[in-house]
Amino acid sequence: MRCPRCRHENRPQAKFCEECGTPLRRTNDSGSPGASYADLGRDLSEALEQQIATSEILQVISRSPIDVQPVYDSIVKRAVRLCDGLFSTVILADSNVLRLGASYGFEGAARETIERSWPAALESDLPGAWVIRERSLLHLPDTEDSPYARWARRAGFRSYVSLPMLKDDSAIGAIAVGRTEPGPFSARQVALLETFAHQAVVAIENVRLFKELQEKNRALS
Repeated sequence: MRCPRCRHENRPQAKFCEECGTPLRRTNDSGSPGASYADLGRDLSEALEQQIATSEILQVISRSPIDVQPVYDSIVKRAVRLCDGLFSTVILADSNVLRLGASYGFEGAARETIERSWPAALESDLPGAWVIRERSLLHLPDTEDSPYARWARRAGFRSYVSLPMLKDDSAIGAIAVGRTEPGPFSARQVALLETFAHQAVVAIENVRLFKELQEKNRALS
């Protein structure tokens, strides 16, 4: 393999240039360059940060047996940071009415737009409402190419992803992240939001069971 720095031709098994010591970037079976050490280090760092975030949310869940709000607040903050987002929201479904459970990252006119949008009817034309109705992922690399372009402009974002919070066969809410620039969210970021959605459902169920237990104990007393 030829060194990209000094152009020395190395043995096929060499990981570093045998002349100058530069790490050698290999090619995969398709002939395209393989992952560099910098790329691998960045991937590992991102994976570790995501693992830490999910662990932190589990700790919040354990500390909040009677209040799910701290869990929502923790999720939206970490979703913005780990998905390079402008904002994140948790939307909750109560029968045919949707309300804002938590939000993070909105300022000025964008905050006013979001606050005016909720509560909303389940049949509304908001993207979060569609996600809950369809119980499906909504991934918009560019909102200008979507039915939600006008609403996205008012809220100040150009790319958007939202996933339902599923309990059994029902969607009880949704988690969303938006960005100022167009472009797709990575598969790893979508998977992270799926984990957050699952953790939110666990937190909701824990609070419900805890309150039921309290009521039974009061009845017995």
